Amino acid sequence: MTVVTLPPGRELFTDDEPLVLQHGDHEKSGRYETCVPYELVGAPDAPVIVVQGGISADAHVAASKNNPAPGWWDSIVGPRGVIDTDRFRVLSLDYLGGENAPTDAVVSPLDQSRLTARLLTTLGIDQLHAFVGASYGGAVGLSLAQYRPDLIERLIVIGAAHQPNARAVGWRHLQRAVIDLGRELPGDAEKRAISIARGIGMLAYRSPAELDRRFAHGAGLSDYLAARGRDFADRFSSASYRTLSAAIDLVAVDPAQVASRTTVVASTTDELVPFETCRQLATQLPNGAFVALPSIFGHDAFLKEIALVSRALRAALREEVAR
Repeated sequence: MTVVTLPPGRELFTDDEPLVLQHGDHEKSGRYETCVPYELVGAPDAPVIVVQGGISADAHVAASKNNPAPGWWDSIVGPRGVIDTDRFRVLSLDYLGGENAPTDAVVSPLDQSRLTARLLTTLGIDQLHAFVGASYGGAVGLSLAQYRPDLIERLIVIGAAHQPNARAVGWRHLQRAVIDLGRELPGDAEKRAISIARGIGMLAYRSPAELDRRFAHGAGLSDYLAARGRDFADRFSSASYRTLSAAIDLVAVDPAQVASRTTVVASTTDELVPFETCRQLATQLPNGAFVALPSIFGHDAFLKEIALVSRALRAALREEVAR
């Protein structure tokens, strides 16, 4: 069993039955040891909302009394927040393919959704009030809704779609190629490669207009990318980054099989998961609604446009979105 050191407030979900991966060689990498950290915070016995973010997000979505450290979405989740932990229980979990990933594992959003369903069963949760997924978390939410149509009452997908687009697949391919090259070279090349790959990602996460506004004629952009890359390389392994990057490419959901009441929220300047792809998803859902997020921040709008995202979430959770 993998040894995992947990921060305060986090629990470890283990299962004696390994998870058989969708795209794995069942004799080698296809059986995944079920050992994943999660956090469950908020009002006891209240309706449960699962919240999942991008591949760099972990189970600590918001500060709580058990772990007061800042979470990655404190502006949305917490007491009296849009996702109010005085009224709801909020569950978030680490991703398969994180730091405990086998180096040769091939993990898909469906694998993550099946793991999530196992955890919910273990916790005695028969139905979710909502699943709120941003970026990769949205792909997982869509996969879970298709895999277990009985489980999710409301699905809110932000900056995610039912299929990848070719340009984004190409970006991620180049990021993984940089990482692979770094792993072949001596010294600190592997860590430097993670930093460069993350820098490539940052260019995809933000819109050209936002980058031009912040870095006129490119001044200061290289320093910004280097700093963000170093920060990421200090907390992410190359195996984790490769596995989760590849997982995004494997999203494959049939919108017609997603029966949950679903709201798709898309940034107008998102180049990683294009606005039109998200709108297409919403039109193909049996019970779908679409919310446009007019933002200069591209794919990162779910982290930067807190007022707009809050408004969309509040409406979706209260069923005020026109359908």
